[in-house]
Amino acid sequence: MPNVFHGGCHKDYPAGACPNGGAAWIGDWCIDSIHIEEWTNGLCHGAQGDHQTFDCDRECLAAGFGHGRCVNLPRFCGANIDSARCECQRGQPPLNPS
Repeated sequence: MPNVFHGGCHKDYPAGACPNGGAAWIGDWCIDSIHIEEWTNGLCHGAQGDHQTFDCDRECLAAGFGHGRCVNLPRFCGANIDSARCECQRGQPPLNPS
């Protein structure tokens, strides 16, 4: 399950079986001030792209933390690789809610 409240970093693998040792590739990203494009598979990314758009305002409201927006996280995944996360008006939900 994707976590829109935390930046994500993703690797590119040279082989289809996704062996260890993939290279840093891309992070999650803001489409605009409200929408985030989040990778949905935390294990291995297919050539078709396994990401989907989420509405940060809707996600924050559903979690009970007020309105939300998408914020860029410069260099979160390395020197030249940004990521993004949803930032809520009244704090952030726990990273691993139980």
